[in-house]
Amino acid sequence: MLGWPWWRKSPRRSVLRDWLGALPQKQMDTFKCVTQRWDTIYGMGSVALEGAYELRRNGNSRGARQQANIAGELLGRLADNLVHGIEVMHDEARHLAEVPAVEPAEPGDFRSPSVYWTISVSRILHQVTFSERSRYFNKLRTLDRTVEVLSLEFEHTMDVLDRSGSQQDDPIWDGLNRLHYDLNTCLRECEVVLKCFLRAVSPEIAPEIVGKLEALPPRRTRPVRQHEEVSV
Repeated sequence: MLGWPWWRKSPRRSVLRDWLGALPQKQMDTFKCVTQRWDTIYGMGSVALEGAYELRRNGNSRGARQQANIAGELLGRLADNLVHGIEVMHDEARHLAEVPAVEPAEPGDFRSPSVYWTISVSRILHQVTFSERSRYFNKLRTLDRTVEVLSLEFEHTMDVLDRSGSQQDDPIWDGLNRLHYDLNTCLRECEVVLKCFLRAVSPEIAPEIVGKLEALPPRRTRPVRQHEEVSV
């Protein structure tokens, strides 16, 4: 992701400068705390999903679906964490004298048709908007919507998979792979915005903000699916 065209920057701030720049120790501790939590949840979900694909390749369809359900629950938890971070960065930035610079997400970095339009429109708005504040809030709203859509679509795809037989379900598994890929893209986008946001926070208000970022997000209620017993 570091190959993004970050040289298109404002004269005051740039994403590249903020990403490479040092943070005060407290903000750096928060950045590590939050991103480590995000990365850990994503890693666990990825391992579970890879395990599901392995079980499926070995002919254990029911075990694969159960493992995919575990992956879905973990990736849903990741979505909750990302949305929480986005909301904090959105709400607290209203009080900042200068918001971080941002670059729009690239439509080509996403594989799910359900979010392509949102990303494309967001990029156009970024290009026609000259206010750094408008660009920043547009970026966060886009990330929020995208994470929500991907999370809901993952749940829906899991419901379809649970009801399907083992025959001709390749498109469903391909869809899970695309959604997993796109959640990873959102995760990396959020990490960059978080680092830039923390560099824009003044020492006077940093303690309150970092406390909100480090707090665990509330768990959202998700529909309970009936999991099949694993065949052994």
